[in-house]
Amino acid sequence: MTRLLDLPIRMLGVGSAEGVKKVSRDDLFSTKNYWYVPSNTIALAVGGVDHDEFVAELNRHIPIDRVHIVSHRTWDDEYGALPQKSEIIIELPKREKAIFLLGSKFPFYKDEKNIVLASFFKYLLVGRATSRLCSEIREKRGLSYALDGGVACDYRLGHYFYVHVETLPQRVKEVQGLVKELLMKPFDNPDVFEETKEWLQDWSTLNPERLSEWVGHIKDVLNREEPPRKAERLLSRMSKLISSVSLEEVEDFRRFSLNPDHFVSVIVKPE
Repeated sequence: MTRLLDLPIRMLGVGSAEGVKKVSRDDLFSTKNYWYVPSNTIALAVGGVDHDEFVAELNRHIPIDRVHIVSHRTWDDEYGALPQKSEIIIELPKREKAIFLLGSKFPFYKDEKNIVLASFFKYLLVGRATSRLCSEIREKRGLSYALDGGVACDYRLGHYFYVHVETLPQRVKEVQGLVKELLMKPFDNPDVFEETKEWLQDWSTLNPERLSEWVGHIKDVLNREEPPRKAERLLSRMSKLISSVSLEEVEDFRRFSLNPDHFVSVIVKPE
C-alpha cells in the first residue's frame, strides 16, 4: 500500500524542488515589500465593535500608504473571441447516463450594480429549485438526475456561464435543445422575480454571520482592483442595490450577456 507521504501530490506545493532552490533571500524580501503593505491589507473585526471607531483606531496604527499602492495583474478576458468549436461529443464505455454541459464566455463586470444583476440572472435561470431550468427540465419534465450552473470567475481570467445536466442518453439531445431555448427566453414572470429578490435580500442580511462568505466578498473586491476600503459595509450596499433592481433591468442584462454564438455544448455519453 502506498503511504500518503510517498505521494508527490500529498499537499499543496509552491513548485518544483529545482524552482524553489532558485528563490533567493532578496526575492523573498522584494515580494514581501511589494505585496505586504497597508494599502493591500484587509482588517476584520468580529463582535460588538463600532465600525467608525475600529477604522479610526486601525488608521492610527496602520496608516494607508498612499505612495505604495499595489497594482494587481490582469488578463484580457477575451469575451469577444468566438469558440473554435460549438459542440464536443465524448463517448465513454460502461456508462448508463449522459451529461450535457453548456458553457459560454460572460462579460467581465466590475461595478457592484452589474454584480447584483448577475446574481439575479443566475438564480432566476439555474441557481435554485424555483429557477427556470430546474423547474422546466427537472420538475415539470423529469429529464435530469442533477442540474446546476451559474456565473463564475476563474482568477481574473474571465467570467463564464455554465449549465450542467445529467440525463438519460436517449434524452440528451432533447435536453440540449431545451436548455438553449430556455436560456434565450425573456424574463417575464414578476412573481418569480419578487421571490428571488426576497431570497437575495435574506442572503445579503444573513451573509455576515458566515465568515467564509464574507472573506469571499472581500477577495472579490480586491480582485476587481478596487481599494481595500471599498470592502467596508459591502453587504449593506449590496442590500440597497438588490432592492433597487427591476425585472426590466434583469431582462436587459440577460439579453446583453448571453450570446448564442458563444455557446459551447459538451455531451458525455456511452459508446
